[in-house]
Amino acid sequence: MPSPSAHDLNARGTGAPISLVAPGEGGVRDYAATLNGLLQGQLVEATPDLPAAALAGADVILHYVGYGYARRGTPLWLLRRLREARPHMRRLGIFFHELYADGAPWRSAFWLSPVQRYIAAELAALADFWVTNREGSARWLNAHAPARPHRVLPVFSNLGESGAPQRDRQAAVVVLGGSALRAQTYQEAGDALFDWVGRAGFTLHDVGPALGDTGLAARIAARGAVVHGRVDAAEAARLLSVSTYGVLAYPVDYAAKSGVFAAYCAHAVCPVLLSRSSGVHDGITPAHYLPSIEAMTPDLDHAWRIGRAANAWYAPHALRHHEAGFRELLRRFSISEPQTSPAAAPTE
Repeated sequence: MPSPSAHDLNARGTGAPISLVAPGEGGVRDYAATLNGLLQGQLVEATPDLPAAALAGADVILHYVGYGYARRGTPLWLLRRLREARPHMRRLGIFFHELYADGAPWRSAFWLSPVQRYIAAELAALADFWVTNREGSARWLNAHAPARPHRVLPVFSNLGESGAPQRDRQAAVVVLGGSALRAQTYQEAGDALFDWVGRAGFTLHDVGPALGDTGLAARIAARGAVVHGRVDAAEAARLLSVSTYGVLAYPVDYAAKSGVFAAYCAHAVCPVLLSRSSGVHDGITPAHYLPSIEAMTPDLDHAWRIGRAANAWYAPHALRHHEAGFRELLRRFSISEPQTSPAAAPTE
């Protein structure tokens, strides 16, 4: 657990919020750390040895994604700990980055989904307020938990927000993200991406940690991509601010929770969203992205117009709006009201 501890923080009586995050790295932790810095709070890893007393008297913001707190996405220990601590907190807010998983009957997610849903609903019942990143998630929470003040805020970019002007754009395509996400993007794009880059005279930039598939990594390098590896946020922002296209394989109905999609939009990069689903979701329409590699064009003006539209979609939930939303929700409660008593939890 990061130092100082939550108990030390409360003992000092600073009144600063405690942001609870799962151990490890990733986009959710990056989001939580950025927001926590703006709220001038304390970032604390939530583990099974976290004492309930550490949260006494505090404003607590839980960043929830089930698989971050338990290998199978069913952190019943977390629900029990928060039930124990809840009467002694000042306020409890929850950002539901994810709710539950689905899957085919031969996958564990299919059988664990009911428990995951139970945990999400019970956590929402414990909270004074909640925030989530998708309208679909908000509809589910409103249907399965008592009414609470809430916000729907698609995630902000963890890599800055430039909306750089068109004159700075180069004939460049970026594939950004973690190793699994980039591997999926290259798989969905296939040879069409490398072929298009070659024909159009663009440069492909691969940005992120080393790919686990060494064969794929070798193929990307052999096809002429500039492999940057893991770079710091400032360098990633610089690359995005001068690029024309950003490619991502992600379902459009979940794109509002993607930090990579947010980064493309925040820098007015034209997103190429390779999605097997379609439709309008969270305000994202076909005007905000291209649906395929074949739809890409060397016309920088055309790409810029789509990038600007994506940036306009992003603007109402940019970083400052997340900070303002959380501050407003925290101010609504001077003393937490008693919450509905949750049902008994299933045993682990």
